[in-house]
Formats: sequence, structure tokens, C-alpha cells
Amino acid sequence: MNNRREDESEHKLHVIRAYIEHERERRRITELSTMPLPELSCFGYGEFFNLVERQLMYTNEGFGGWKELSNPEILDGAYRYVAEGKRG
Repeated sequence: MNNRREDESEHKLHVIRAYIEHERERRRITELSTMPLPELSCFGYGEFFNLVERQLMYTNEGFGGWKELSNPEILDGAYRYVAEGKRG
């Protein structure tokens, strides 16, 4: 059971990484940081918008919001945002 959960987590991370890479290329984002960008209103934009579009998009993997993906609930929400188009 634990291996299945790990496989699901790896799949979700893979989908998130692929989305981030695709969008960085599409948006021509070349400068990344170890520090996250200031977040926009969570009431107006949503928690997972801020995590994916403001934190992960502009931060090197392993820093900032990327660390939050170790939490299964946050990973699941970010995955749903990316994979199921829960954007805005």
C-alpha cells in the first residue's frame, strides 16, 4: 500500500513538473530564484494558483513552495490545479 502511495505521489510530482517546465518555456521564464515571489490575494486567486503560478513557476525546485509538496494534501491540490484545469 505504501509503494502505491509513493507511486501516486511521484506521478503527481511528474505532472506538476511537466506543467511548470511547459509554462516556463511558453512564458519565456528564464530567471529563477531560491526566494518565492510575493503572493496575490488567496481570496481572489486561490491557494493553489499562488502555489503553482507564483511560487513553483519562479522558484528553483527544492526551494520555497516546492518544499510544501511533501504534504500529501498540498500535493493533491496542486496536482488537481494542474491536471484537472482548476485554474481561475
